[in-house]
Amino acid sequence: MEKREVEELAHNLFSKHGLSVNGWLFEIYNRKRDFGMCFHTKKKICLSKYFIKHSTYEQIKQILLHEIAHALCGRGFGHGRIFKNKCEEIGCIEDGYCLTKFYLIPEAAVYKFICKNCGIVEENYRKSKQIELAIKNNKTDNLYSCSICKSKCTIERGKK
Repeated sequence: MEKREVEELAHNLFSKHGLSVNGWLFEIYNRKRDFGMCFHTKKKICLSKYFIKHSTYEQIKQILLHEIAHALCGRGFGHGRIFKNKCEEIGCIEDGYCLTKFYLIPEAAVYKFICKNCGIVEENYRKSKQIELAIKNNKTDNLYSCSICKSKCTIERGKK
């Protein structure tokens, strides 16, 4: 989706759910580690430009609805029952919290950890001096363990 289309979708959803009249704003930001955020004190909902670039209309809509549910619940409700009820009420198909498992953005990863045992690939989105040093010295085989099976992982640089 184009930036203009995402902004229009956000505006329409904000209006539909009463955020526009209460001064809420929408912004596209540069974060890679999350798809969207709700900032209650600033009355602002943000979506990641990386998420937008690699997502469908429906995925973007679901994350927007997820963040709108946070805004409507107010601060301090997290992803509990009240939040999940609000998601259902406004048409968020999934509560959105677990969507990150399905909507990974591998192109944005700085490093990839590949398990030698189960083959799972995990992405890391922050640069690390320790990992850079291990890559430089070709000693990446035993630096990290798999979060699933606890076996050792190899490390590769992601695309920049």
